[in-house]
Amino acid sequence: MTALLKGYGNIGDISHDQMAYLDTFIVGRSVSIGLWAVAQAIEKPHFRANLDRWLTNIAELVERYLQDKLPS
Repeated sequence: MTALLKGYGNIGDISHDQMAYLDTFIVGRSVSIGLWAVAQAIEKPHFRANLDRWLTNIAELVERYLQDKLPS
């Protein structure tokens, strides 16, 4: 993550306000990739072979994110 942000910093600045939404962006992007993988798995067997693992990882990421963001 640090390398990604450092690389982006060479192109443009990331404001403090934007950094506050970075976790939200990463989780949202992960969910969208998961949905794309589900769509691909319909036609491509090699996607099906890994789909459960990918979706489990994404679900765990979402759960960790929500535990940090939602009030207890």
